[in-house]
Amino acid sequence: MRKQRIGELFSISKGKKYDENELNDTNEMVRYIQIDDLRNDENIKMVRKAASGVYVTPNDILIAWDGANAGTVGYNLSGIIGSTIAALRPKDNKDCISYIAMFLQSKSSYLRENCTGATIPHIQKKVLENIEIPLPTFEQQKLIADALEKARSLIEKRKQAIAKLDELVHAVFLDMFGDPVGNTKSWKTGKLSDVCTLITDGTHHSPEPKTNGVPYVTAKHVKPNRVDFFSNPTYISVSEHTAIYKRCPVKKGDILYIKDGATTGIAAINPYDFEFSMLSSLALIKINIDLITAQFLVSYLNDPRVKQVVTNNMSGAAIKRITLAKINEIEMPIPDIDVQQKYSLIFEQYQSQKELQMKSLQQLESNFQALLQKAFKGELTVKDGVMV
Repeated sequence: MRKQRIGELFSISKGKKYDENELNDTNEMVRYIQIDDLRNDENIKMVRKAASGVYVTPNDILIAWDGANAGTVGYNLSGIIGSTIAALRPKDNKDCISYIAMFLQSKSSYLRENCTGATIPHIQKKVLENIEIPLPTFEQQKLIADALEKARSLIEKRKQAIAKLDELVHAVFLDMFGDPVGNTKSWKTGKLSDVCTLITDGTHHSPEPKTNGVPYVTAKHVKPNRVDFFSNPTYISVSEHTAIYKRCPVKKGDILYIKDGATTGIAAINPYDFEFSMLSSLALIKINIDLITAQFLVSYLNDPRVKQVVTNNMSGAAIKRITLAKINEIEMPIPDIDVQQKYSLIFEQYQSQKELQMKSLQQLESNFQALLQKAFKGELTVKDGVMV
């Protein structure tokens, strides 16, 4: 099997910042491709064609060059690329672009690990150019890429099914309680502190990480309505945990609420019955079960309009945050507890379905990664459309 380096197959051109002062005389519109566009087509932005810029075609491979997403790969796109993206343009057309793009997607972690820059990571051009790729015949490349694309489409469909469940439960929330900011159903109102027995946060110093010990939960583990510790577990020593846990004794059923950083405003119910420590980026909320249900409160806090109101009150220069004092002061409707309890039953039914879908998604993703590894080690071939 033929093997070649990326630098032998492609020329690499870095994008430029879009400059409205360099527009053509025509009103021709083109897609302005930014890093999010490498993942999906959910937020397409069109701009007038500029006199200068790096234009790409579906035959180019695009890679995020700078920032936290460096190494993200996209392909089959056309338009003008921003300054944080580079284009890999094939020097000839004898190989399958989608096959090579998928190979580079499997190398995204390697590229990130070898970035330069302490504050803002940057892809090293030489590292990218020196990556060697196994190249079967064009026909085999195409068959493998098509088979992998089918496997990936199953993952996307599962993600869409999960997103649909989130949309449905949010629709039920709005139907039962109305607009949570406008309080269109005229529920009694109060402050978050009125319906809670404790609102605190985790440790304000970063404990030394350990390879094992006591689980340590941070903002990266908290997603809307979900806590996912085991996909990226972190641990600290027993002695440090003991000190932190005295201040922040989180229990199963408590609410974790992100209060610092880009994901501020996300809330989830703690599903774990084991002890863990928390960083100060998370607030711990213990509710008064006679006044409010956890399911209602996380749905309220995760509502986009509520999050907008909350994040408008963030402070801080380098890292934006919402203080515990402001969390205590969050204004909210307090519906009748029997209505909340009915909603909680519906919420848990949806969550049970979502957990099944999540387990299926994890299995699909695991299978896909295994296929990628086999395919690009030359251990995978396709016969009659079947991977062997």
